Amino acid sequence: MTSYVDEAVRARIAAVAAKKQQQRQERAAFARRRAAGLIRRHATKQARLNRGDTTTVQEVAA
Repeated sequence: MTSYVDEAVRARIAAVAAKKQQQRQERAAFARRRAAGLIRRHATKQARLNRGDTTTVQEVAA
């Protein structure tokens, strides 16, 4: 037989474990989205450089 305190502690530990797992999943999803965005950004930059457009952001703003 377990006491109320033991059950409460187990419940809190389980809740923390579930929250940590959710955070790991969210971080992994964010990392995948970030990597895809960086790849897309690099491809766009390469295409711009390949067609000879070397205008910088500072030149456009001026």
